[in-house]
Amino acid sequence: MKLRMVVYWVVRYNVLPGKGNSWIDFLKSDEAKRLIENVEKELGIKYIGDFGSVAGGGNFDFEEWWELPNFATFDKWRDSKALHEWVDKVYQMVDTPGGKIQLYEPLTEARQYEPRN
Repeated sequence: MKLRMVVYWVVRYNVLPGKGNSWIDFLKSDEAKRLIENVEKELGIKYIGDFGSVAGGGNFDFEEWWELPNFATFDKWRDSKALHEWVDKVYQMVDTPGGKIQLYEPLTEARQYEPRN
């Protein structure tokens, strides 16, 4: 079995007060679709989606999921014009200092795993 070593980049944010509807409208807009498409093309990653919290509690209003083919993708991250355009737009509507980024890899593709205590 060949392992892909896919990585999921998950960003958790809270929407700024009064920006909830603007955020939803933006995600549905042609502008958002264009920006996402540009990020996908430039970095070779896949936008999975933005998911709102509807039950179960939690510290954040939503999560944004991206699928990366591998960790080497981060080498292109800093210089990505498309990603900077996306972030500039998103950061107008979310609480960035309070956000959190996590990286996940499927355990079926992991070489080893040691749970945190």
